[in-house]
Amino acid sequence: MSPIDKADLDSLKPRLRGQLLLPGEPGYDDSRSVWNAMIDKRPAAIVRCLGVADVVTGVNFAREHAIPLSIKGGGHNISGLAVCDDGLAYLTRKYGWTCDGALADLPDDYSAVGNRDAGVLLNLTAAWEKREDDGVNIEWARSIWRDMRRFSTGGTYINFLTEEEGGDRIQAAYGENLERSGTVDEIRCGLSFEPRRLPAPLCEQCCDTSALY
Repeated sequence: MSPIDKADLDSLKPRLRGQLLLPGEPGYDDSRSVWNAMIDKRPAAIVRCLGVADVVTGVNFAREHAIPLSIKGGGHNISGLAVCDDGLAYLTRKYGWTCDGALADLPDDYSAVGNRDAGVLLNLTAAWEKREDDGVNIEWARSIWRDMRRFSTGGTYINFLTEEEGGDRIQAAYGENLERSGTVDEIRCGLSFEPRRLPAPLCEQCCDTSALY
């Protein structure tokens, strides 16, 4: 295994859309931690990926320099395989789902799908047990969404919308392509469902919001 020179890491930074974290920098320790506190591995660098291109760049970099490579999604592996010592660690879920690849490569008018310029989909989910806590928990989730909304593109992901979201949210999902998909009322009908067909929930109550960035 060959060490990574600082000059090599400096050359990697401008080739990434996401962030490259080095030991001692803000966010490094949080990014290398996993739920199993017994694991204390220290990568030479951590890449916060913002798309497929970052993944390809990092894999090639690790191959060229003969260093270990690890991938951290949720960080739930009990043996700590999500991080490595003295290598390059990928962080793929720090900000949410990335919106890259063919979807972003196609022109806006290719199909009804909107928001092709978004880099990340951020989904906020809150869950609780008691119905009497609905008000405070729903407001908590929605207040975070409102605070984060000003940093977003203004779009959202259609698969996360529910029937009661309203026409403005459907418009936000399709953007200028809404007319190609039908009227707002037609789309709203497609978002409805029969509760008896759904599996039993893992919690009693929940609130789910999303936005594109």
